Amino acid sequence: MADPCQRNEWLASQILPYEQFLRTTIRKWRLPEGLDLDDIVQQAYARLASLPSVDHIRSPRSYFLQTARTLVLMHIRRARLVPIEIFADLSGLELADDSPSPETEISDREQLRLLAQAIDQLGEPGRTVFLARVREGKSHKEIGALVGLSDNAVQKLLARTMQALARKISRGGSLPTRASIARDTRRNHGPL
Repeated sequence: MADPCQRNEWLASQILPYEQFLRTTIRKWRLPEGLDLDDIVQQAYARLASLPSVDHIRSPRSYFLQTARTLVLMHIRRARLVPIEIFADLSGLELADDSPSPETEISDREQLRLLAQAIDQLGEPGRTVFLARVREGKSHKEIGALVGLSDNAVQKLLARTMQALARKISRGGSLPTRASIARDTRRNHGPL
């Protein structure tokens, strides 16, 4: 929907009816000093009008409200001093910094290195099945045709492969032996 006339019609029919709901909701929030209700509503309209497409919007009311929340959060984050009471009124808003700590980044990189190493050490057809599912997003049926297995066999092989990868990573990189897999299976499910 790139046509401005169509966009205006969409805004008028799908968003405008929810403006009063949005205003009522925003009035319940304690906005930071200098932030005006009308400004937030106007900015929300501007954001919606500038979207390249609105085809992905399934619930215009929710999208309009979330856009306004995002704008309020943006203003709060930019403010130097914000009274803590403002955050209490904006229930359901995510305010925490989601960026990982340096320690988490190092740990994540190590986990990815171990995973890549474990995938490289997988035997066939487990490696092919795993990569076809995870990297290429193929269905069990497509993978089965690729490696000559039934859907059910692909599902079971994929589950065993993922368990082996999880065990390898949790052990710091050593692949479990057939004996340790059998021992773990007996311990968890009784004798074979």
